[in-house]
Amino acid sequence: MNDLLIFSSLMFNINFIIAYYYGYYFYSFLFFCLVITSLLYHSNPNLISNILDKIVILLIVLYGGYIFYNKINKNIVLSFIVILLFLLTNYLYFILNMYYYHNNKIISQLNHMLMHLCGCIGHIIIVII
Repeated sequence: MNDLLIFSSLMFNINFIIAYYYGYYFYSFLFFCLVITSLLYHSNPNLISNILDKIVILLIVLYGGYIFYNKINKNIVLSFIVILLFLLTNYLYFILNMYYYHNNKIISQLNHMLMHLCGCIGHIIIVII
């Protein structure tokens, strides 16, 4: 069981609440779904839970990208931070998690937790810009 990843999946509740508070109800719903699919996948990893999690992640990236595109000129500094966090999240997922599995399970999970954190913060910034 991936206890650390289950714990870090719960941080997406923050996105759910903030998106709802700012009136992004569909975005909020997507984060609600992400909490469920992420908990499901990290507690019981299998092909179905992986696919469901990836679908919700893709929808969040696409919808978050759409919102961000429409706000990108409102605050250049925060927009730059969102772009950096997006790049860091992709680096952590595609390089560290997919191509570089650390032998130490704790270090591997910490890398994945950092990816969750970067995504969480980036999407919070998208909402509040």
